[in-house]
Amino acid sequence: MKPLILFVFTLCSYVLAFTQPDTTQKIIAGRANSFIQQQKPYVVL
Repeated sequence: MKPLILFVFTLCSYVLAFTQPDTTQKIIAGRANSFIQQQKPYVVL
């Protein structure tokens, strides 16, 4: 269930990036952080 939530969160981040260009760098940083979190073992559970 968690990967699906992260996917939806990433999709919303892309929408925010298009609607608010000034926050694009923050969105990219947030996406990088969630990618690192996906590498953690608990995601497999």
